[in-house]
Amino acid sequence: MNGCGTARSRPLPTGALSEGWADGNRGENRVVSILRGAGIAPVFNQLSPATDCCQQYAIGPYTVDFAWPKLKIALEADGSVHQMALKCQSDQRRDAWLRRQGWLVFRVDITRSKELANQVLRVVSVVRALART
Repeated sequence: MNGCGTARSRPLPTGALSEGWADGNRGENRVVSILRGAGIAPVFNQLSPATDCCQQYAIGPYTVDFAWPKLKIALEADGSVHQMALKCQSDQRRDAWLRRQGWLVFRVDITRSKELANQVLRVVSVVRALART
């Protein structure tokens, strides 16, 4: 969730879910591409037999960018707006609430293109390690 209005606030185009969700948020779409390259195909707000990764997943009053609900792992793809003081404070409150609900929250910085893949793949390694336990 980037705080600036994504697909959850407007209807998805017909057929958008057949190949995965793309709402025009380039950062989240890059994360989807990295996840797919790692063999994980996120689905929009639902569980699928093929994957446990959901995109735009609702948890209580919040919607997280990516979630592995069975493992209670959330991944947020943050752009530059998340570096602003008010948004950063809001993110901290949100993360604290999610953690109180038992969720492990990761944030990746989509503005650091060269590091994004490594950030996402580190989260994938945690997901896979916890899925084996």
